Amino acid sequence: MPTLEEFAQAEVDRLEALDTDARAELSAAQADLGACKVASADALHDLREADLELAAIRKQLGGSEVSANASAGSSELHLALVAQREARAAVHEARLLQLAGEDRLAQAKSEIEAIGEGLREARASLIESSERSQTLADRADALGSGTALAGLPADASALLADPLFSAAKAKVAATLPGELRTRASQRIAALIDEDEAQAEHVVALERAFDGVFTATGGTSGSVPAASRLLDHTEAALAEYVAQAAGWLADAKLRLDRIAARRTITSAEADALAVDVARTAALAAELAHDQAASDLASAQRLLAERKAELWAADPDPDFASDTEINDQLAAIDAANLALTMPGTTAADMIAWQAEVPEFAWDDLLDLQLAEHQLTKLAAIVPSHLADTARAAELALVSALQAELDVDRRLEPIDTLLEAGDQTLARLRATLEDRRRAAIRGLR
Repeated sequence: MPTLEEFAQAEVDRLEALDTDARAELSAAQADLGACKVASADALHDLREADLELAAIRKQLGGSEVSANASAGSSELHLALVAQREARAAVHEARLLQLAGEDRLAQAKSEIEAIGEGLREARASLIESSERSQTLADRADALGSGTALAGLPADASALLADPLFSAAKAKVAATLPGELRTRASQRIAALIDEDEAQAEHVVALERAFDGVFTATGGTSGSVPAASRLLDHTEAALAEYVAQAAGWLADAKLRLDRIAARRTITSAEADALAVDVARTAALAAELAHDQAASDLASAQRLLAERKAELWAADPDPDFASDTEINDQLAAIDAANLALTMPGTTAADMIAWQAEVPEFAWDDLLDLQLAEHQLTKLAAIVPSHLADTARAAELALVSALQAELDVDRRLEPIDTLLEAGDQTLARLRATLEDRRRAAIRGLR
């Protein structure tokens, strides 16, 4: 399967060949029309001569239009009439041929214009596709076996097992009560999860576009779907190449910062002790945050379900859809659970106000360092390259299928346009052709 660059180059080559053929047809049409104009002028000249000859004979016969056997001069008159009819037939035929030649020339010019526009677009696409294919290949090469980028996941795994990471975890654990530390970590994890869930939501909505074409039995949706897949896989590959080393360096920096900061004093630790009010505040905040997460999730699922139904039917019945109703109920329930009871919100704020700033910084640095390292350690760089390459080939396949449809439609469209021109010419010359036909002027 060719790359995008190779596909684009093949399309440029195809259109350039069509352009060459179209220009040859234009030259032939111009030459043919020129010959038709000469023939038409000659036929008109011959008709004028025949008209003059016929008029002269009739004048000699006193304007007689009698039949060939009606008088002594009728034989000469008959021959003149035949010659004049032949000249009229030649003029009629020459005119029709000239009109057909004009149509042929107009069609050739239109064809060149259409091919020229397509060729300009194809050449622009070739430049873009060449850059895209080359960039993808360069990034894939950068992840090859033995490269620094290929070794970053192993480096991340090593740092997760390093004493520096263990010491950072131990320091944070010794600074904050377990319940408070867990709650704060959950809040940071929820933010990360929310971002990732929204990104997945966008992808799910994009898939609804494909559902429209599936529902209507069409295949033209394969190109935008394949294009989006390549966009996503290219973005993942580009992100890794550009930022993976930074992830590792940033995680190391955060762990070093934790080690460099001071430790908690006994008085500060005592101020953070857990009591009944603080335990209740923890539970209330957890319930509130869970309700907020449930609300956001239900809203996303509601939008995705609506998109699915619209993809299948332009006039969907939302009211009777079970999934729609389930998500509406979940939204209502989440909204009811969003209020923290009593003084729990104030109690939570007061408790957290006792935490020294360095402790929050330590926890945030640890949380983000662990997230970055865990994410990096799970990546298989070669899979990023292989996935992007497969997506490129899938897009080429979709583009080829779409082009195959266009190549079936284009010649039919050309024939249709020619047929329309012929029909217009026939209608414009209908009266002349009737007069010629009734007189047998072929």
